[in-house]
Amino acid sequence: MFKTKKKMKRNWILLTLLFLLLPACSEKEDPEIPDFPGKEEKTDPSDNKEPEVTPQGPYDLSVLDKPLKDVKVLTSGTWLQNASVMQSFVLPGDGTMLANQLAPTGSKHKISVTRKGITSNSGKTMMRLSFFGHGDNMAHQKDASGNIWLWIGCHGTNAYYERNDVKDVMFTYGQTVARVKFEPGKDVYPEDVQDLWYIPGLKCLSPALDLEARQIAFYGYDASKVYYYYVFNLDDALALAKKEVTLAYPIIRGPSEDYSLDPITYKVKVRNLSELKPVAKLTLTKKVFQGQPYELGSLTNQGFELREGRIYHYYGGGNDSDTSKSSVSVVTVFDFNGKIVDQRRVMAIADLKDLADAGITDYGFMESEGIKIYGDKLYLGYATKKKDDQHRYVTILEYDLPRKAK
Repeated sequence: MFKTKKKMKRNWILLTLLFLLLPACSEKEDPEIPDFPGKEEKTDPSDNKEPEVTPQGPYDLSVLDKPLKDVKVLTSGTWLQNASVMQSFVLPGDGTMLANQLAPTGSKHKISVTRKGITSNSGKTMMRLSFFGHGDNMAHQKDASGNIWLWIGCHGTNAYYERNDVKDVMFTYGQTVARVKFEPGKDVYPEDVQDLWYIPGLKCLSPALDLEARQIAFYGYDASKVYYYYVFNLDDALALAKKEVTLAYPIIRGPSEDYSLDPITYKVKVRNLSELKPVAKLTLTKKVFQGQPYELGSLTNQGFELREGRIYHYYGGGNDSDTSKSSVSVVTVFDFNGKIVDQRRVMAIADLKDLADAGITDYGFMESEGIKIYGDKLYLGYATKKKDDQHRYVTILEYDLPRKAK
């Protein structure tokens, strides 16, 4: 009897110890989400609330009618790292900017992300993102320790295109959105990313954040080239469990020493947004503006912003190196029902003489690249070039945004 009780006691102790040790011996869990200011989880992921109406009324975009002399040029005349244009930017509010561009020839499967002073051309730091895509739109968060986390399209593929009768490498068509910490000197691959979001069947996926409203928007298009904006409750998107999926489209990572031109089907652990009911879903169609065929649903999208129940769609190319004509830049504002509530051409870049006199460009080349709203200020990014100059300059215009009457 005594031996039996002693044996039972010993077995109970062993079971208790085994139970306590199980988490350390089980399959490794993903790292916890960093501590970001603001709510990161919801108890009921289906509780999607409509955004509150802003009591001051929506922003008044009539400021975009102003000529350049009446607009603040936040920065111009600096560049990033490579002789390629800026694709998107963020302003973390500390006097610096982070912007991305495609890496040089020979490494075009990489995105270079540079951090620098907004008006400085020195003290630059950089990280690389390999096989992510084109860097079409980028958003950011700061965690409680002050680290900057970037949201950006990921799992891109090599989509060859013709230039001067020569095939050139172009990585694009990202199928996921990644959240990665900015760490200078690092080269990050999709396989390194812990936080990925996915909308099945969409590509060229890119994000925008409204942290105050706790919402996130995604832009992308499907196999039929129908373009969409999806808006979700941010905390619901963060609370989704990670699950393995097979990406809808095969990926080409070659040509390189490590990868061929053969398409590869990838399985990836993601947060699948098809499990959530969106706050809004917008379908974009080809439209005209001021009699011109500005295609809102097309690859001419140069970025977008999400703010207070509105999506700010940014359109515009350069002037095709034709110094006799102006570049065109257009901001179109959608409500969550898909209705266009405002649409304006940016007149500050319309006058070639004004741009030359300001020292921004003697070429007239102002390609729209990135739109941001922080507080009551609008920032419009441009890739700029000058005659007989290999640099691709960064220009950002800053507008004070008044409110419309209710």
